[in-house]
Amino acid sequence: QKVVATLQVVRAQLVTMEEEDKEDDKSLRQLSKGSMDLSTVKVTVPKSSSNNNNKKELLRPFSAYIQSDCSIDLCVAIDYTGSNGDPRESGSLHYLLDENSLNDYEEVIQTVGDALVSYSHSKEFVVWGFGAKFDGEVRHIFQCGDKPTAEGVDGILEAYRSVFKSDLIMSGPTVYDQVLQAAAMKARAYHSIGSQERFHYKVLLIITDGIAVNIEETKRKAIVYSQFPFSVIVVGVGRADFSELYSINNLPNCRQNVTFVEFRQHQHDGVSLARAALERLPQQIVAYMNQIQRIVDMNNSSSSLLSVSSDVLE
Repeated sequence: QKVVATLQVVRAQLVTMEEEDKEDDKSLRQLSKGSMDLSTVKVTVPKSSSNNNNKKELLRPFSAYIQSDCSIDLCVAIDYTGSNGDPRESGSLHYLLDENSLNDYEEVIQTVGDALVSYSHSKEFVVWGFGAKFDGEVRHIFQCGDKPTAEGVDGILEAYRSVFKSDLIMSGPTVYDQVLQAAAMKARAYHSIGSQERFHYKVLLIITDGIAVNIEETKRKAIVYSQFPFSVIVVGVGRADFSELYSINNLPNCRQNVTFVEFRQHQHDGVSLARAALERLPQQIVAYMNQIQRIVDMNNSSSSLLSVSSDVLE
């Protein structure tokens, strides 16, 4: 019985997203650099220019969404390409140390997962791999573990380690597109269906040792997906030149929903790593609510949080 099973990936045709109203007048208060408090961000809604009598400034702190049953749901995508090295050898980024020590991939999972787990209602997380060969074919997305989701951070770590007990062969190239698309489709479901009781926001954590071969296409897709309740955190491990990945921190003409962090700059400080990876997330969530122009009274259970969109990922 194989521990790892391939996933059926829904292939979607991307269409050009309609130009959204510019948000240049919207302002976000930056989080304190010395704080990991995700509940301090406030948003200013721009004043209407069409009717002076209806001009109104609303402030909605991130804490209001958390207190109103917002669930931040995590997906983890792990790089199993051959450039990581043979996992059986100590020089590999995937080398499994003893039970009291973590390799770089495990440290990222543990640090970011621990920071986000309390914001998830289900505590069930999707774990994918990419870049390995299975049944003679390179898979750019496959399920890690024998279940569709992992329970808690320990479950993510167990799913990650289980891949090395399977017959997968580490291969390449490095491609983010399919895991990005699969997570975006989950986020799109939140965006389309909405809920009168609970707001869901999807976060994709990509852990990789190298830059994707098609990084410009990855950027293009990230721009399209920015209209969904969706953020991407990319953590680079190892000693590759990640200079090109820093550009995804400031994508043009869209809500900024992608963050790149280089692990070795925070390798000996878990708090610093968590802060670097997550400090923009509250701003991204509040900006999403502004983007769809539907900030609602979170105490009014009859209000719908999300609008419906069906023109992307048909």
